[in-house]
Amino acid sequence: MRKLTLGIFDSRNLRWLLKTGWWLAVFAFCLSLTSISSQAKSQPQQPQELATLASSALSQRNMTPAILGAHIQSIDLTPYAEYWIDDSKTTSLETVQARATAGVGLFKASKATDAHKINGKVLWLRFDVKSNDLSARWILELGSPLVDDVKLFWRNTNGQWMSLKAGDIVPREQWPLPTRLPAFALQAGNNDVVQHYLRVENARVPVSLPMHVYRDSEYLEGLQVENMLLGALAGLIGLMLLCCVWVAIWRREQAFIACSVYLVALGLYNLTSTGLTPLYWWNESPLLADRMNYALAALTAALGPWLVNLIVQPVVRVRTMNTIIAIQAVMMIFCTAAEIVWPTKASYALLNLGVLMSVVLVYAVISAAWQRGEAITRWVALSFAPVALSALPLILRNFGLIPNSLLTQSVVSIATAIELPLLMYALLTRSNMRREGLARASGLRRKDALTGLPNTYSFLEQMQGVITRSTRFKHAYGLILVELANHDWFAKEHGREMADRAVLLTSTRLQQQVRDVDTVCRFDESNFVILVEGACTPRQLAKLAAGISAGGHAPTEILPVGASLRLSICCALMPTESSQTMGEDANAQLGWLIATAEAEPIDQRKLIRSLGF
Repeated sequence: MRKLTLGIFDSRNLRWLLKTGWWLAVFAFCLSLTSISSQAKSQPQQPQELATLASSALSQRNMTPAILGAHIQSIDLTPYAEYWIDDSKTTSLETVQARATAGVGLFKASKATDAHKINGKVLWLRFDVKSNDLSARWILELGSPLVDDVKLFWRNTNGQWMSLKAGDIVPREQWPLPTRLPAFALQAGNNDVVQHYLRVENARVPVSLPMHVYRDSEYLEGLQVENMLLGALAGLIGLMLLCCVWVAIWRREQAFIACSVYLVALGLYNLTSTGLTPLYWWNESPLLADRMNYALAALTAALGPWLVNLIVQPVVRVRTMNTIIAIQAVMMIFCTAAEIVWPTKASYALLNLGVLMSVVLVYAVISAAWQRGEAITRWVALSFAPVALSALPLILRNFGLIPNSLLTQSVVSIATAIELPLLMYALLTRSNMRREGLARASGLRRKDALTGLPNTYSFLEQMQGVITRSTRFKHAYGLILVELANHDWFAKEHGREMADRAVLLTSTRLQQQVRDVDTVCRFDESNFVILVEGACTPRQLAKLAAGISAGGHAPTEILPVGASLRLSICCALMPTESSQTMGEDANAQLGWLIATAEAEPIDQRKLIRSLGF
């Protein structure tokens, strides 16, 4: 744990952490302000007479009705509504209406920032509506899909109380209007003031109900736009899921399997929190509609840190962090089971704290991996940032610190649409890096690790084929031994890295001089050998050796100023009589050339020597 802490607060990461934390705080503060003010600004512009009525409604004992005229397309009912919380949960509608009529001070003016904590209580809302457009049909929509029980009461023309019921305890197919959000058709077409009462019950989650009345044409148009956007989100989630499953099958990588599981949970949570799955999938099950939203939130929070840890695990392995993630995942899975079987206030509080802990764990893992300098961790951080930030306004709403609004309802969907392409890019980048590493590792069996040239074993295989063809067709082949004579000088004066650069430069210059059919091999630290295939002549070997020598002295910016490659070249027209005495196989022929070249004292060696011609 100490190593993890030191890694997170390393000087290379401290500035990034401070900037990230500052921007997170600013973003969360802006989200809170936006959420608080969004409902207050959501009312469309109205004529001056309606604004005057709304402003005086709070000062009158009798409520001011909301006027639905021909020029109105939608109206916010919050300024026209009053609320009362029934602590006993047993007061009947007649009693509430009688007390309100008698002037008993029960009801208070509603505000857009209200967030009523009514666990074990009942919230009563009342408002008056008057329609001046008898031909229009008006729809009341409550802007929250997370309401357990809501009943709308009103008096008909005969004075009898009528009611409609919606909410999670009612199957969606039995709602008055089977839509994502609770909606009721208002009976306000008789040019009289009609008084309405709403009775709301909701466990654990504070209630703030944005109430809007829409003309039916405006309401249908809004539904079309919502369905189009939510359909696009569902299509994006489905497309990303199919891509993950396909890549997981094709490349057989655990990260894509884990991402597929995460996408299923995240996608179901998005569709449930927006009210789509209760509307189309479990519209006959009030139990699932009531509890699955919180269960899926807990499951998604459990999978998030696990997925991030799996992606960056090849970069950083911290046993303590793995233990914390495992404990948090078990805790969130317990919350998932509790929310489905027996939801309580304790499980609800644990759920919200677990979601907040998931956000912290995600960035703790990324911060621990950031110090390794891997680009993949930055893409992972960028991809998870939107969803992590979207959890903040939801937690504030769930604790009643900010009201429910369009922002809190749509912030997760917007964050998901941003996250998925970035996460897919991060996973594909990680997969390509991993496959490239595996390809390099598998190529080390036949390639030189530093230069990428064929290793000695591969070179001898190639040379054995050349010897066989040379014997069959009675022609000579060429071998050129090239030594980087000043390799030790580079290592002593400029360090090992510069010596490796000199070796790489030598490899490149040799490959530039030879033909495509010829083979270059690095058989030890500073020595190369070139196999010249086909019917080789002395003139051809001499010309190639001269070109190699000249290429070594060509200027370059890779080496230190004033330094150049010093190449010692020994070329042989094979086979020779003395080489055949050593044996006719490739290993013997190459061994003869190396032994003959090294037999001559270093101080008497020429830059270019020839053997056999």
